[in-house]
Amino acid sequence: MALARAEAPDSAAAEFFINLADNLPLDHKADDPGNTTGYAVFGQVTAGMDVVDAIGAVPTGDNGPMPGQAPITPIVVKKVSLLK
Repeated sequence: MALARAEAPDSAAAEFFINLADNLPLDHKADDPGNTTGYAVFGQVTAGMDVVDAIGAVPTGDNGPMPGQAPITPIVVKKVSLLK
């Protein structure tokens, strides 16, 4: 799980994403001296992967800022738990 952001590294606000597979293009690039590439991962799914897979199976379209990648039917997360 990581925060979504614009091109600027400190632009993340409230949107997050869960990768369903390795997404190497989002990794930090070792040759980036300005620390402007990569996304900070801050969590992982520890239970309920069936729910994540069901969300991943929802048809996508042009409803958001990333053409073809937003759920056609909005997904509402009702509860998130912070585990320490």
